[in-house]
Order: sequence, then structure tokens, then C-alpha cells
Amino acid sequence: MMYFLTGDIPLPMKYEELLKNIREKHPEIDEKIINVEENGEEKFLGILSINSMFAPRELVVLKGVEKIKKLDKFIESLDTFDISQKEIVFVYKEELDDYDRPTNRPVKKIMDVVGKRAKIILCRKELEKKGLHFYVEKELKISEYDSQRFCELIGEDYDKLKNEISKVKSFFRGEEFNLEKVLPILSINKEGNLKILMEKFLYEKKVDGLLEFLNREKEYMRFLYMLNEEIILLLKIKLLEKREVIRSTMSYKQFKENIYEGIKKYFRRERGDYIKEYPIFLKFSNLDKFKEDFLEEKIEEILFLEGNIKGGMVPEEISVEKFIGSFFKKC
Repeated sequence: MMYFLTGDIPLPMKYEELLKNIREKHPEIDEKIINVEENGEEKFLGILSINSMFAPRELVVLKGVEKIKKLDKFIESLDTFDISQKEIVFVYKEELDDYDRPTNRPVKKIMDVVGKRAKIILCRKELEKKGLHFYVEKELKISEYDSQRFCELIGEDYDKLKNEISKVKSFFRGEEFNLEKVLPILSINKEGNLKILMEKFLYEKKVDGLLEFLNREKEYMRFLYMLNEEIILLLKIKLLEKREVIRSTMSYKQFKENIYEGIKKYFRRERGDYIKEYPIFLKFSNLDKFKEDFLEEKIEEILFLEGNIKGGMVPEEISVEKFIGSFFKKC
């Protein structure tokens, strides 16, 4: 049997799942894992050329097939080999640009050739946006919201998530998961760290940690973007409260079952999905901290500041730190 795995972020997870299934089906299988970058094509063909009716079943993995020139011809050439005693896995890694757009997907000609000979397994983020969240949710036995938050903090690299999950399991040793407790031991990515500091600034007026981070990492524009996104979310909820669509005192059950479906159109993100019920509900407790006109004013200030920085009219570091220092003066 031949398998062709192609995809981006979920690829390592799907690869491990496939190998696990093959090993369970053939417990004594002999394994050979080859990489195209290490003269893999020749090694791979050499393995396929060795056949014997008495030979044990083999699992042969060829990684990095996206680097093979004329991949369609290479796949077609395998028709001359007897692979009846082999489980063959091809791994094609697709790259994404900064906007999550694919840059090297296999073309239709390749997919047509592969499809006639192998089982194609698509492992793409766009098809499985929740795949990693479900994986974390299942492994740590936590809520959907906590799994999403965990992925935000750690990032979407499967191997890193796997390592952090192992640390968390050892930390709690069967106790109930608590994200706040485990934060000090996590290897939080830069964006996740900034999100925590931004929320502490906005909701608790804590400045020192944020200024230290910005001075070290120079993520001033990312901070403005993140802060603006959070304020817009708060303003939308405030306006819905003003229209008496929601009440800050309502229960989560009531919000989820009776309100969310009717208003989720207001919480659609750029990538096409929607902010889930629970993250929106959590903002209810912060609504009384800000007035509607204050939020509107801050959105205007951020947009004006972003424009001036991008236009080279003001220095990024000084202007953002000054903005942070005066943020709550009219609150």
C-alpha cells in the first residue's frame, strides 16, 4: 500500500497517526525512514528493488518528496517494482507564507499521477483549523477554550506542542488543569507573551512588564494591532449591551444557547472563522471598566498613531511608549 501525505501545519501530527496505524496493523514490521536531501531517491529505489517472498513486511518512508524534480515521473517509475510486501509513505511538506498562503503545493498533474497509485492524505491547516486544538484538548482533557488559549501561547508547531503537553502532564500529575498555574513552566512564544502583557495592561493597568518586553523585542506595531483588535472586540460587546441584546450579568449557558448564534456575524475574523462563545463571554466582566466613547477614542488614536509611524512622521519606540503612558488619563 502506498500513502501520499501532503500538507502544512497538521502534517507531522497526521504522519505520526498514520505510522501508528501501520505499526498496529503490522506489529513486527521492519522500518526504513529516508530523506530526499540525503541522497534519498537512490536509497529508496534501492530498497524497492530488493524483493523476496520470504522477506518480512517493510515500512518505507520517503520524506522531503517536494524536493524531487519531475515528481510525477518519479512516482510513475515505481510501477516497475513489486511493492506487495511494502507499506510506502511519501511525505510532501507544503510551505505557507506570512499570510498563511501556500507557496509550493503539488500541482494537479502530480496529484493525478499520485491519486492513481496511492492513498492521498491532505494535512492542511485550512481543512483542519481545529485539528491541533482537538489534539491538545484530548491530550490534556481540557475545554475547547483552554486548548485554543494553549495553542495561542505555545504556537502551532506540532513538535513544540507535544513537548509542552508532556511538561504540563508531569506538572499536574492527574490534577485538574489550570492555565494560570502552568504559565511559568511553559515555553510561550513571542506573540503569546505579548498577548498576556497586553491584557494585563488593558485590564489591570500593568505597564512595567509590557514596556520591558517592547524595549527588548521591538514589537511596537504588533502591540498596537493586538490592542486595537481587543478594543474593537470590547466595543462591539458594549454596543450589543447598549441595544440590550446581551447583559453582562447573564449566564454563559444563556448566552451560548440563546444569544450567540444571532450575533456571531459581528465576530467574524479575517481568516473566515468566528470568535467562539466563551472568549466573548469572558469579556463581559470587563465591560464596566470602560465607557463607549473612551473605546472609540482609543481606536482613533491607535489608527492615527499607526499611520504616522508607517509614514515615518514619528519615531516608533518613543511614540508608542508615550501612548502607553497616557492611555488611561481620560478613562
